[in-house]
Amino acid sequence: MPIQLTVRHDNLHLFTTLGITVDPTYEAMNAYAQAHWLRKPGQERWHMNPSMHQAKANQIIASLKLLGMIDRIDPSIPTPDYAMILGATVYRMRTRMQHMIELIDAGTFTPRQIVVLTGDRPLDPVQEPESLLLDKAFIRSDWQCPESLPTNESEAAKFVWGQLQKSDRVNRISIVFLPTSMLEKNGKIVRPATEDSLKTWLKLLPLPGSIVAFSNQPFAPYQNETMKPTLIKAGWFKHKGTLETVGLAFTPKDDDEHVARLLDNLARYMYSILHVKKALAAAK
Repeated sequence: MPIQLTVRHDNLHLFTTLGITVDPTYEAMNAYAQAHWLRKPGQERWHMNPSMHQAKANQIIASLKLLGMIDRIDPSIPTPDYAMILGATVYRMRTRMQHMIELIDAGTFTPRQIVVLTGDRPLDPVQEPESLLLDKAFIRSDWQCPESLPTNESEAAKFVWGQLQKSDRVNRISIVFLPTSMLEKNGKIVRPATEDSLKTWLKLLPLPGSIVAFSNQPFAPYQNETMKPTLIKAGWFKHKGTLETVGLAFTPKDDDEHVARLLDNLARYMYSILHVKKALAAAK
């Protein structure tokens, strides 16, 4: 599992495009990204203010395309041991599930098991209103609405999975939903991150094997890296386990915040690369 820490032209190109002068080292670029692009602790992506670099959105997207954060990624392994749906907003979870279902129905992807990792994050009333939960465009004709609607991400994952049209090919695959409770950190109640949900799954002692995790762009590379340290500590790769994260292509939204979200994600990706390096060193 090679970890590239050399300064890539792609990284420098982005900083140059934005008119940012920084020492040409990975550590220096990462330090700048953490200081200037990372959203505030406890702040969700959709609550970010517009970036000062919004006018250069097209150039930023072109740079991130070189880093593998824009185009669609499909699985390279057709029959993995685990297909993993990573929790997110209702809309994102639906698209991730639909991506996987599309591949299974096409006969190009057949996982042994589907694992849905979620956190008990309360649903956002603006981003995840009742109208989205009951959007008929995503509901099969014979679906029956339960008496109560979901109130958190974990409940929503089961809810939207039940709504989707699924073939016998999909229904034959076993599926497990694994919620992770809200956490207390520094005296505050916060939602669990991807690595927290992954730890919940690892407590079940799954046999090491191939994981294909479903995210979406631009988050797939970051989520792939952020899961690695936890898997390294668990000995996943030592026992010939593998990991790849896939996702549908990034589509810019018609708003003023998507550049801020892109740069926040890049900052998290850059930090995660360094975190993986430390985890590998500790595992030796």
